[in-house]
Amino acid sequence: MVKGIGTDIIEIKRLRLLAEKYPGKFLNKIFTQDELAYCSLRKDPFPSFAARFAAKEAVLKALGTGLALGISWRDIEVVIQTGRGPKVFLYNKATEVAGEKGIHRILLSVSHDRDKAVAFALALGG
Repeated sequence: MVKGIGTDIIEIKRLRLLAEKYPGKFLNKIFTQDELAYCSLRKDPFPSFAARFAAKEAVLKALGTGLALGISWRDIEVVIQTGRGPKVFLYNKATEVAGEKGIHRILLSVSHDRDKAVAFALALGG
């Protein structure tokens, strides 16, 4: 049963500018250590960072909360599984909110091109 949907799109240069304006601080506030490590292995990490940022926004929309109710950016983690696509892991308050809403699984699709990254999340339960 579908409990929520969410989508987001972001300009990659916008994320790059924020990271440059707040070196170290911005990326560490948004991304988990594993996400930082994965994206940093890329020649240009910002398309991957932007895709994950869009994914986190899409998941927050699918949960129906945004960043309210005490959920933080790092409570949502996007992991790419080779040959299986992206997987969403929820932690802390995001796990609690999902449980309260009967959400047991979140399907995720992410993509990026030269200028933009986009993500779509589908929250399932029941």
